[in-house]
Amino acid sequence: MSGRPATLKAVEEFELRQFREAGMSIEHCASYFKVSRRTVMRVLEKQRRLFGQEKLPRRQSARSDMARGVIKVA
Repeated sequence: MSGRPATLKAVEEFELRQFREAGMSIEHCASYFKVSRRTVMRVLEKQRRLFGQEKLPRRQSARSDMARGVIKVA
């Protein structure tokens, strides 16, 4: 496979997922790993395909549901 080499190593990609599950924002993850926000999103999507949806802290999940326009009725 040819093309541009990966920006993050596999270990860093998994670490990024762990940071995200701990509640770190996308922007903060991008800053920490010195990559673009889009790269973080791409890595998280790859991680979701491999391991399933990340388990975000409750407050983060609610905020992302609001951003997607999902209304939860308890």
